[in-house]
Amino acid sequence: MMVVLVKGAGPPFEAVAFFPWGAQDLAALWGGEYNKEPYTYYWAATISSYKPVFAAASKTHACIFSSQNPAIQPLDLRLSQVQSADGWPTQIAWALHPTSFSPFLLIAVDRKVLIIDAKTGSVVGLLRGHGGTITFIAVHPTSPHIFCTTSKDFTTRIYDLTRLATEPSTNLHWAPDPRPSGAGLPFGLRAAEPEGRGQGLCITVLVGGKSGGHRAAVLGAAFHPVLPVLATCGTDRALKIWYVRPQNTKTLVREDKPLFSTTKVHQASIGSLVWLGREHLLSHCATPVFRACEGEETILKTGKGTLVIWEWLAMDRFFPPEHADSWQDVLRGSASVPSLKVIAEYAFEQQLKPNVIPRIHSCFSGEPQISYTYPGSHAIQVVGLASARPRKKPTISDQGKLAPPDQDALQRHLNIEPLANLGCIQLSIPPEEGSFHACAMNPDGDVVAGAGCAGSEAAIWVWYKRSL
Repeated sequence: MMVVLVKGAGPPFEAVAFFPWGAQDLAALWGGEYNKEPYTYYWAATISSYKPVFAAASKTHACIFSSQNPAIQPLDLRLSQVQSADGWPTQIAWALHPTSFSPFLLIAVDRKVLIIDAKTGSVVGLLRGHGGTITFIAVHPTSPHIFCTTSKDFTTRIYDLTRLATEPSTNLHWAPDPRPSGAGLPFGLRAAEPEGRGQGLCITVLVGGKSGGHRAAVLGAAFHPVLPVLATCGTDRALKIWYVRPQNTKTLVREDKPLFSTTKVHQASIGSLVWLGREHLLSHCATPVFRACEGEETILKTGKGTLVIWEWLAMDRFFPPEHADSWQDVLRGSASVPSLKVIAEYAFEQQLKPNVIPRIHSCFSGEPQISYTYPGSHAIQVVGLASARPRKKPTISDQGKLAPPDQDALQRHLNIEPLANLGCIQLSIPPEEGSFHACAMNPDGDVVAGAGCAGSEAAIWVWYKRSL
């Protein structure tokens, strides 16, 4: 069954996110510290109210919907009219406050982050600091009061919702003034301007640059659910894994050297990545562009974006399981460490436009699956990953084995299977009814929502499992 929820005239919905937690998740959150009375009572009340809920955001509005009751909830917040100059879509995510379990909506508007209380619709925090458009928001899977934002300023900033943006400065004083110095950060902010107001404080900045950080816009990030590491990706085709220090300091942590970095996995801008296990990750890239020679002319051709499952081979080097109680507080990597193994690789369908990144959402609570759509398309693909298999070795004929080394090398390339081989369920709408800009699945994977526009109106399409 499909339900269409229309917001009204205005810009299309560019982001959608389901409330990502269920009744059994409290045991895994915050190390199980709050898995006891009276917190279990508060948790049950939160889950009963918000489990069927998802949020959507456009350039001008943020709304909350219910997947069980197709009616707009009271929250209908009008956002700032300030839009990113490059037209990057609005980002949205859910977060939680420990002890009270108050759900927050995190909405990235240009270079700022709005923190909204989902119960009242009031803005409880406003964070600034990025020097470029915010491209993604990632919330820690087991400590949901911690989140990070990636940006086109080459940096990633990590925030703590339990701290205030207006906490007193910890700078040293400059004699003869006995007060802390008012000097600002060497990045992000100007002079001593405030970082924001209300809840949320930046605790770590992963900077970009030649020393080891990203050299272009950062497009995605993913916290490891157990270990203190964060993976990032961007338009520089780089995948990086950073050590996130324990949050026991009141000073801002600045990190410029990741534990791992490589550009050997994808051939175009990397749009997202997610942890599949202790050392396995899933990442995907945009439609690549290649130069090809036809006669005396050089033309540009588009390839196929890829979805890759790969393994970081150095995980046990930095975090040995047998010494989990005595890990070092300071770890050092290098600018480029290609310690990885590609497990499986699949190709998206051919796209005519170059550098088009599909919008992907993953769900691993049950059978691992992803949903994805291309901005402006009329279909959402739901793909199960349980049948993914390692790449097959290339077969070479006896004649090929006797070929010169240069020809032999050309025959040893690995063929990439199409993603459709894993089995896709296509959820589509007629072109005259509208188009999608983003999609998401609920934690159980039985509800899919597509965000976009229906003519001149912002709209949401919802499919239920019995119709998939």
